[in-house]
Amino acid sequence: MNNCSKKLLSCIFGLIICLLIMNSRVLSNETEDKKKTQKKAGETKVIIDSGLGAFDWTGEKNNFQKISTPSRKPISQEAESKVVCPSCNGKNIPVITLTSQRSALDYDFCEHYIGDSPNNLDLWCCSLCGYTTYRKIFSLPIEEEDKAFTKKFLTDALHAKIKEEFGNLLKDLKNKPLNQKIIPTSIKIKNFVALVDHRNDLDEKWKASFYMKAVYAARNTIAISPSCTSLNSAFLEISKKVESSIKINEKEKQLPHLSTFYLNYYLIALENYKPESKERMALHILIAQCFNRLGYYSESKNHLAKASEICQKFKELNDAVKIIKDLNEYIDLEKECSLKAISSMKDALEQNLDYGNNKTAIIYLIGELSRRTEVYADAYIFLSASKILFPSENPIFDWIEEHLKRKELKNDEFLLLTPPPYLKQIVLDHRNKK
Repeated sequence: MNNCSKKLLSCIFGLIICLLIMNSRVLSNETEDKKKTQKKAGETKVIIDSGLGAFDWTGEKNNFQKISTPSRKPISQEAESKVVCPSCNGKNIPVITLTSQRSALDYDFCEHYIGDSPNNLDLWCCSLCGYTTYRKIFSLPIEEEDKAFTKKFLTDALHAKIKEEFGNLLKDLKNKPLNQKIIPTSIKIKNFVALVDHRNDLDEKWKASFYMKAVYAARNTIAISPSCTSLNSAFLEISKKVESSIKINEKEKQLPHLSTFYLNYYLIALENYKPESKERMALHILIAQCFNRLGYYSESKNHLAKASEICQKFKELNDAVKIIKDLNEYIDLEKECSLKAISSMKDALEQNLDYGNNKTAIIYLIGELSRRTEVYADAYIFLSASKILFPSENPIFDWIEEHLKRKELKNDEFLLLTPPPYLKQIVLDHRNKK
């Protein structure tokens, strides 16, 4: 190789080194700039679903007509793994990812399952410190202020609830992580919602989505078949009579009004048992579950109160007392989270955040949740708007018509109500497109 060639190669090599050094400095500067950039309210690194679940509201694939039915054997796929908590850096936190067969759907798109519910296990909780969030973002880094909030407000609350449930059976809670199935769902929901309320990096759209996950977790917990030693024989007797008396075709089993079939049977069956019998107490609990599924919180709590009155006539029914107490707590949690979801969805629509094709379903969802939380004026306004926005061939259109016929929404004063400006504009834009 001659001298000219050597000099040329030397120049090329030197140029490459210079470029690498310059690129390194640029990357370094960009990193420093990112460190200096403060996280603004409304920004989030996380993009998840809008809270509507897997239901295809467009009507193109009505998957709720093909899902499995309650008569089939539960088939669940459960995967256990271990993760590091981003709040306390606790290692080997056991978590569960669950896939179950869907069995039914509620009017607010809440899916129910055969066997264990993924909705309950989608909230991962570190039992060492109480940090709780949606499983898909559990391992993401969090801000120091969120860690401080967890330590100050969530750790003691979690450990107090675990001790309330298990007494001294579970010890050394700060060093030995617990399985997700052991941690009460109620405290998971409370800690999860507290963190969502606290975080300033989530816009209202994603807050609403998180609140809906809490709503569905509470609902699925309420819907679980009650089990306690003192009432098991009563529940079993009622269950056998239900199976032999009620014939529901496969399609009906999967639709939102499934609970109505059982509710009607339970209400009639009340007269078949003595006022202060265990069977009557069990029926009131089952009726409360049905009313909750259908979105009548007050009726649900009313029947739990009746069950509690009967319970007081018996001695040593502590397990029944606990079931009634827990159901009341979950109903209150579901209502609280529903109200938060409504507020965030309204704010998201007013801020014109991008819901894409889901905007119409969100308007319907606000109306349905308002009906459930007994804010009937809002229920009428948003359900009426969604009736205009949904095409008549869409299955949800039938749900809306059914809701608007309910006696609580047939109020002449509602005709004088004025929708909020952003909702008016959405309906106007829709009409102008026609």
